[in-house]
Amino acid sequence: MTMSISTLPKLILVNIFENFDQNDLYTIISLDKRIFNVSISLLYKRPVFKNIKSFEKCSLTLSSSQNRINYASLITHLDLSGLSEQEKLEIVDSKIIPFITSPLSRLQSINVFGCRLLTNGFARAIASSNLNSLRCLEMGRCVYISAIFISEIVKSCKNLEYLGMQGMRLEPFVIYGGDDEKFGRIEALNIGWTENLANDIVKNLKNLRELNLSKCLGMNETILEKLTKYIHPRRTCTSNDLTILIADSFV
Repeated sequence: MTMSISTLPKLILVNIFENFDQNDLYTIISLDKRIFNVSISLLYKRPVFKNIKSFEKCSLTLSSSQNRINYASLITHLDLSGLSEQEKLEIVDSKIIPFITSPLSRLQSINVFGCRLLTNGFARAIASSNLNSLRCLEMGRCVYISAIFISEIVKSCKNLEYLGMQGMRLEPFVIYGGDDEKFGRIEALNIGWTENLANDIVKNLKNLRELNLSKCLGMNETILEKLTKYIHPRRTCTSNDLTILIADSFV
């Protein structure tokens, strides 16, 4: 008696197809409806963006009103760290905000490490998108995101377990005015570590396990004092141990 793979229970199909790479999934996706449904859920669960065009195509799919499938609800991870350094510079607010503001009800992780031209508009989109399932946020080297908007994220995404800000600016740093074709009109961005941000992290992120501040610009004794005053005491007032990474931060 011959048994078709598509007749296997869904859980077994998922366990099998989880070992397939994207090319393999695209190969089998058209075999039949059950395999399509399992494959498409895996493809969109952790979409792999090999280049900027693949990200733009995925973002367009999410925003299309013609979809019979709610693709946004399938996505659990958004990871742009695999793009080339040049392509990361093409990731600006206007390209990523439509993605972030899709109904990403299952999104657990955002990694935009090295996307240096993202600004407060991106941070505002995260804060206002009700990403209650978000556990990991990596914003390393996003130097144009200011402390006040990181505070907004912290207040909104209270289930964060990891917050990565390595390579960002900790010292007060202000950018004034001017038009820029990459990220539009800039008024004044007060970028830097503040007591309010430290306090907001402690107050809101009860599940935070790791705060990555390594290689941050402007790490100094004053900031370390604030970290000790506001964050380090959590080691003694909660069962969750919080690791603060500050190695190689002094510049």
